[in-house]
Amino acid sequence: MKKNILFLVILFIAIPFFADACPLCQGGQGYTKETIIAYKWVTAFLALLPMLMAFGIFRWIFKNRKNLDKTSQ
Repeated sequence: MKKNILFLVILFIAIPFFADACPLCQGGQGYTKETIIAYKWVTAFLALLPMLMAFGIFRWIFKNRKNLDKTSQ
């Protein structure tokens, strides 16, 4: 168990050295208009995703409850 935890700690310490590329830099070419637009779209999508998932879950619950009320009458 302790070996697994030690391995994870070492792995998390080493990850920044392996993943030092910036997703917006495009290999050191700097920011472009396309990367800024892509960043904004991805940020908006990731911000809306939890709300869309919650809406879907609540809609599914409401729909199932509505169907249950119809069948129980």
